[in-house]
Amino acid sequence: MNVFKNFLYNAGYQLLIIVVPFILSPYVSRVIGPEGVGTYSYTYSITALTALFANLGVLKYGNREIAGCRDNREKCSRIFAELMSMKIACGIVVAACFLLYIRFFAGEYRTAFLMQIPVILSYVADVSWVFWGMQEFRKTALVSSAVKLLSVVFVFVFVRTGNDTEIYILILASSMLLVQLILWAFLPRYIDIRLSLRFLANRHWKSMVLLFFPVLARYLYITMDKIMIGRMVGITEVGYYENVQSITTTLVHVLTALGDVIMPQMTLYFGKKKKEEAERLFAAAFHLSTFLAVGMMFGLIGVADSFVPWFYGEKFTASVPLLMTVAPLVLLTGYSDLIRNVFLLPQYKDREYMIALAAGAGANFLINFALIPRMKSTGAVIGTLAAEFLVLAIQTAFVQREFRVIRYLRKTVVYCILGALILIPCRGIREITENLTARVILDVAAGGMLYSGCVFLYLRQFEKTVFATISSQMLRMIPCRTGRDGRKDDR
Repeated sequence: MNVFKNFLYNAGYQLLIIVVPFILSPYVSRVIGPEGVGTYSYTYSITALTALFANLGVLKYGNREIAGCRDNREKCSRIFAELMSMKIACGIVVAACFLLYIRFFAGEYRTAFLMQIPVILSYVADVSWVFWGMQEFRKTALVSSAVKLLSVVFVFVFVRTGNDTEIYILILASSMLLVQLILWAFLPRYIDIRLSLRFLANRHWKSMVLLFFPVLARYLYITMDKIMIGRMVGITEVGYYENVQSITTTLVHVLTALGDVIMPQMTLYFGKKKKEEAERLFAAAFHLSTFLAVGMMFGLIGVADSFVPWFYGEKFTASVPLLMTVAPLVLLTGYSDLIRNVFLLPQYKDREYMIALAAGAGANFLINFALIPRMKSTGAVIGTLAAEFLVLAIQTAFVQREFRVIRYLRKTVVYCILGALILIPCRGIREITENLTARVILDVAAGGMLYSGCVFLYLRQFEKTVFATISSQMLRMIPCRTGRDGRKDDR
């Protein structure tokens, strides 16, 4: 199967991951409320953190090992036996620790944690790395998509009242395990399944642990807030924070996709020492990323008071100020991801990336510890913003000697001035109608058109080189018709 088809299957599944929460969130938020949403988010965060120790660094390490010998069935079978036996051994220890945690520390959330046990089992049973190494993305994408859609149906059928939070948790947790059980049925086509403690090989441990630390650091950085809010304040506050974070995470996915697309080309330019071409491509990527991120940021600020009650229900009105406060995170994270994907990773600067990530996680923990008890979710938002700013600053310092990134970041001021214009129609529309649906649609349409038009004029007048680069890239996406003689037809 070629790379393009694999990309399509993977991209389609990633799109589904974004779309499904937007289908479920309005329904689930109204049925189980902030407390139910918070219970799921809090218990899942702790469960998944625990389950990571069962998976270690197998996803990346196993993928690489299988890819290196995928034409040798016997060698692949041996690697699978060794890695799976290690995962099962780790999984037994992790499961025992998790059960002890439930017994002595879960308190009133004991039932919710018990419903999350399939998550632990799914991490232990995870064999997606085998299919990734075999370049069989189609199977993992189709199976995961089918089960995810089935779980949506089950939620709508069985989650009907505020007392169904545990059922909701069990459906989502079981769907994760079901994906892996189905994938196991396909394994015999590629490998011979052999599991035994005699396959516990020392040669894998060091590489797996080294690949595990970045995964653990990233997970702590992302989910630390929800765990700390749940322990220090309460589950309802986690529910408010969870829905706000899901919005920003979805928007950041869009910006991250831009960096993912550009990274291979930047890797090629750096490999061939084409610094001029690399800087030209970064300039175009920076302006496009800034245009999107600033628009999203001011868009969230402008529509928050209409969007939250319209999308999540009146029970989540407490999330409105949180969404307005966290909006700059889209811009900061967008820049961090852009620098990581365009400069650090293409030049194999994994160490520098880990330093920035570890510093951000540490800052996030300290600020959360100081502010959450007094400011609740708002304290977590401030901690996240400060941590992301620190990550951006450290990454910028690492690449500043080679590329003058700061001179690009200064241009953000212009975009922010233009982005603030979004707020003008948003305020005016509130005087025209009180209908939430109409307000959200009109806010997005009017603010988006005004902002886009102003940015278009700015680029065309003051950033002509960037405007030409972006225009040429967009024109390449338009298919050209050809005449009978094989030449392009410009008609």
